[in-house]
Amino acid sequence: MEQGLQKGYRHYILSNNFPELAHIIDALGIRPYFSGITVSGLVGYDKPRPEIFRAALRQAGHPHVALMIGDNPIADMRGSREAGMVPVLVHHSQPCPDAQYAFDTLSPIAGLL
Repeated sequence: MEQGLQKGYRHYILSNNFPELAHIIDALGIRPYFSGITVSGLVGYDKPRPEIFRAALRQAGHPHVALMIGDNPIADMRGSREAGMVPVLVHHSQPCPDAQYAFDTLSPIAGLL
C-alpha cells in the first residue's frame, strides 16, 4: 500500500518517457509507493504541454490541490502551472517565475504536505 495514503495524500509519477517506464518501476520494486503513472509515451504529449498534466490530474481524480515536484523550470514548472497545479522546483539554482516554491533539496517539501 502506498505510504502517503496514511497521511491523506497520494504520489503519482508524471514523466516524459517511454511506455515501458511502468515495467521499470515494477522491476525496481517501487510501484507500491505510487498511486499511478502518467507517461508521455502513452499519453501522446510531452511536458510542458498542459494536456499531459491534465491527463495526470484525471488519473488522480481531479484533486483539490496537486503539487508538481520537478527540476525542470520549463517542462515541469510552466506546464504544471498552466494546468492548475502547484509548481515546486527542486535542485535548480536559477530563479524560476513559474515555480510557486523552490528548494535546494527535497526535504522541505514535507512541510508543504
